[in-house]
Amino acid sequence: MADSPSSPAPALSSGLRILEALAARPEGQSFTDLVSSSGSSKATAVRLLRVLQDEGYVRKGADGRYRIGPAVPRLAAGHDGRSALRHAGAGHLQGLRDQLGNTVLLLHWDGTVFENVAKAADETGLAMQGVGNTCRAYAETPWGWIACARCEVMPDAPPRGFTTVIDTAREALERDGFVLMDLGTPATLRRMAAPIWASDGTLLGCLAVGGNALTITDQQCASYGRVLVDLAARIAADLGESA
Repeated sequence: MADSPSSPAPALSSGLRILEALAARPEGQSFTDLVSSSGSSKATAVRLLRVLQDEGYVRKGADGRYRIGPAVPRLAAGHDGRSALRHAGAGHLQGLRDQLGNTVLLLHWDGTVFENVAKAADETGLAMQGVGNTCRAYAETPWGWIACARCEVMPDAPPRGFTTVIDTAREALERDGFVLMDLGTPATLRRMAAPIWASDGTLLGCLAVGGNALTITDQQCASYGRVLVDLAARIAADLGESA
């Protein structure tokens, strides 16, 4: 069956029909079944399945049948988690920015990537990343340090001495509940992050504030950190994740 010309993106439409067909039959489908379900040619179906398998959305079993891959439930869970976290936390950010006098972020963690889901920017301060931006630079952010310290993820090429950095971050989490990251001497860039935990200890995301040693002084670090920790706990409670 030829690809339908009615769609502005026929290959994409065919790929979505493959996923819908697999979702409807968890026991799996044969290649012939999927060609029929997708409305695509055999050649197109081969290409689509190869891409979907490479990205984890489809898996092929030892019996030769195709089934939904692990990326699909992760995608669904990540979307629901992002929405819930944004709903619970975004309304607090302007007040947090005004209280701390610096740009603040709300970041969602999906187990691999942080995504900034809400932001309140201080116009005279550090811009920080925009809403919708994602980050896997674990070594370059305090929220990345938190993931490394508690979720057993690591950069592909960790910088020298990074294990010691993460050990220090782990100690700070246990002692203070937040992580401080300075760049430059004096700190031309100073960022702090506190984790948002599920009741089972799973990392849901982080609250973060960014500035420098003038807008977040050494004397203010501890009190600012406590503010982040307290609000992170409140957001977790609003999500029904009280410890």
